Amino acid sequence: MTIKKIITLHNLLILLCAIVIVLIGYKGYQVQQKISWIAEADRLYAENKLVEAEALYTKAQNNKFLDYKEQEVAARLAELAPITTINSKLSSLDQAAQRATSRNDYDELIQTYEQFQEVKSTYMEPKGKYSPYYTQISQNLRISDQIAAHFKQFKEQFLSQANENLKKSKYTDETFKWNLLRLPSEFFGGDKEHKAQLLENFQSYDETKMNQLASENSYNNLYSNVLLMFKQYKELEINAKWVTHGIEDIGLELLKKDVENNNYGSFAANAKQYESFAASADLTPSEVTKYIANSFKEMLKTAEKLTANKEFQPAIDMYEQLSAYQDTSAEIKEVQMSWLIAEPVRLLPERQDEYVFASSGTDRFGSKVYVAAADQTNQIYYGRMNSTDSVQVLTYSDLPKSDLIQSMVIDKDFSITSAPVLLIQSASDSRTAIYTALEVQSDKISLLYRIEADEISINPDGTLTVINPVGEGAGQTTIYEHNGDSYQFAKVQVNITDIDGSLLAEFPGIKVRFTCTVFEPGAGEVIALVANNYILLSGNFNFNDGDITVTGTFTQFRDVDLFGELTSIPVLEVEAVQ
Repeated sequence: MTIKKIITLHNLLILLCAIVIVLIGYKGYQVQQKISWIAEADRLYAENKLVEAEALYTKAQNNKFLDYKEQEVAARLAELAPITTINSKLSSLDQAAQRATSRNDYDELIQTYEQFQEVKSTYMEPKGKYSPYYTQISQNLRISDQIAAHFKQFKEQFLSQANENLKKSKYTDETFKWNLLRLPSEFFGGDKEHKAQLLENFQSYDETKMNQLASENSYNNLYSNVLLMFKQYKELEINAKWVTHGIEDIGLELLKKDVENNNYGSFAANAKQYESFAASADLTPSEVTKYIANSFKEMLKTAEKLTANKEFQPAIDMYEQLSAYQDTSAEIKEVQMSWLIAEPVRLLPERQDEYVFASSGTDRFGSKVYVAAADQTNQIYYGRMNSTDSVQVLTYSDLPKSDLIQSMVIDKDFSITSAPVLLIQSASDSRTAIYTALEVQSDKISLLYRIEADEISINPDGTLTVINPVGEGAGQTTIYEHNGDSYQFAKVQVNITDIDGSLLAEFPGIKVRFTCTVFEPGAGEVIALVANNYILLSGNFNFNDGDITVTGTFTQFRDVDLFGELTSIPVLEVEAVQ
């Protein structure tokens, strides 16, 4: 054995001896402690300080260094078992609350609190045997203060979440509200104070949130959020009047701004959107919905005034903007009709140059509105709107472009119920005018006549009297008759002069008409009397006796035997007998 090994062994023996001495000392200390704890516990028990006694008895029982009064200690602990249970449960709950808070597990903390309440209700019964011991143990552990501190920490966290939502304008997660409502009120001043404080926080949050959404013009999102708020508060039986007041203030401000700026389209859209929201939120009637109704009525009156002042396009524009709130198609149709009546030429195609010689009317020829006009190239247009508001435009392109139109009217004498006639008068170098008549049929415009003359008039029988036409009948009064689809020359009109038959000889070669008396009927030739004068009627007629009216021409005198004497009397070549 070397010296080094001897030294090492020696040191090890010294170390082992030291350890044994320490252990013997520690055991002696623990033995002394156990004896002391039991003695002190007995004293406390005798003084009825059972909580403190139970704690020392428990410590002594857990000390295994000395088998000393084990049965007595066990008996005392059995007697004090409820205190031990209270101590154990509260200690466990205290640790659970700390653990839940460290994990940020709010649900676990709520569960721990509920368990704490169960323990409390079990041992804090009025006049209960163990209620004083429960009170003392909970005070020793400061468990109520500890749990309160945990809940206050979560409360600050939830309020911070609310502020963060407002800061970022993001509201997808608002669980903080319902978590705040789950906070035990006993740690925050009691039910009344706690609820008042939370509602104040909610009001501030909700009002800021609504104003932020409104400032972003995100009204769909705003109304959706408010509807959700109403639903959630209703489920929680919270009367959130501030939400109602806030949304109504926002809606009213928005609508008033639209009205002040005459922004009718925006007003209509916002009003419709608000009323839909208000109906879903059961907020009707309200100051806002009444404002909407009154404002809309005033806007309709404004549009009516525009129409009355013949400001038709602004009226239509206004009605179209208001249609987002309420169907205004009937009002627009009415304005359009008024505009057509005031400016019938609007039935015709739009042109860069203006129409000329427009003639129009209403409620005739089977049309609500009708108009005839010409353009600069002498193309004729006829437009009409029927009872179903269908518009038809017909054209006529055969009028010579060289014609200088002087006038164009829809003639009242020619026109029939369904077929208006357009009379056009153009300049003429040799006559008073060129007269053109066009008939508007169901699907086309056709030419009735085109006559260059000094004057044209229509007769009761539908024929035309044309004075001094160009061509056949020039220099005379002529008759044109309707033949097929147009008027054609028929004859030269001969004028008949009504005279006193006794003066027949004064009108040689002139067609005359007068009344005379026939004494003896006859055929071919008869003698007639006019006043005291005799005349000879000659013609291919059967002349009856009595008074007759004859039309004819005096051409000559003839010697006739009258009562035995030859007498020269005028002869009338008869053309007609009445």
